[in-house]
Amino acid sequence: MSAPYPWQSGQWARLQQAQQTGRLPHALLLAAPAGTGLRAFAERWGQARLCRAAHEQRPCGQCPACEQSAAGTHPDFVRLEPEERGKAIGVDAVRALTERVALTAGPQGKVALIDPADAMTLQAANALLKTLEEPPAGSVILLLSHRASRLPATVRSRCQVLTFGLPPRQAALEWLQQAGVAEAPTWLARAAGAPLAARELATEGVDAEPAIDGLLATLEAGAAPPGLAARVAQLPLQTSIPLLTTVVADLVRLRVAAAAEQRLHHPARREQLQRVAGRLDVRALFHYLDELNRAVPGPSSGLRPDMQVQGLLADAAALRRAAGREGRTD
Repeated sequence: MSAPYPWQSGQWARLQQAQQTGRLPHALLLAAPAGTGLRAFAERWGQARLCRAAHEQRPCGQCPACEQSAAGTHPDFVRLEPEERGKAIGVDAVRALTERVALTAGPQGKVALIDPADAMTLQAANALLKTLEEPPAGSVILLLSHRASRLPATVRSRCQVLTFGLPPRQAALEWLQQAGVAEAPTWLARAAGAPLAARELATEGVDAEPAIDGLLATLEAGAAPPGLAARVAQLPLQTSIPLLTTVVADLVRLRVAAAAEQRLHHPARREQLQRVAGRLDVRALFHYLDELNRAVPGPSSGLRPDMQVQGLLADAAALRRAAGREGRTD
């Protein structure tokens, strides 16, 4: 037993080597796209760290320490996450974590996991700085984030960053097929290449077609169809915004890349995508793609999902209107 997913084997080996050579950092920022198994990686590694019978940093899964880690009851495995999904992590919660980390630990030390680290308020992040600078001996603090750029620079600079990219497409497809996901290429495309997100979409049977059709209609006509924002807002922002991103990424590829049809997220829509792409300014498309990539609100944001979606669709409509004023017809 090593990394939970095959595309994480390189990162697992790096941590294994660092521990064996005594160069394991006391604070690690694990950064990965959503839907790729980051939390599972951190949980497995923390279990291996505390395992009494681990061989080459692979947890045995049977000793009392492994059983406690898996059950979430190990006294030296401290986890911090929002009380509710999408909420912020406050300063009191961080102070409680640092107090627990400072307590005497067993022979394997302590592991503290903060997920997602970018959910910390600025005050909470500042409260963590001293522990990051002067951690208790033998402790390792794992900060997990799908949006590491949103962490304060003071936090990032005190951590060693371990980055996880999207898995290779073929590896992701093989994993989905082994997991019994039918039409794996379609679901992987809709999840922007994130296999766990693709499996979740397939399991839930999310109907993404209205969102895709609506965005393309908006870009083509310069106005969102009636009721589109409300329909898209029925999907979680963690689902809808990456989905819209894949559509715009395809439009960009069709404008700037040769043989782009081989790398589209939505190859079955190539003709429609080509038609829409030809009517838009490529620089404006790049700007809009960047906006989508930054669009998921932070945990402390009070912005309503329907207002977020409405704003994004309004900006999409503006792309077509701007191109029309410039006389683009190609």
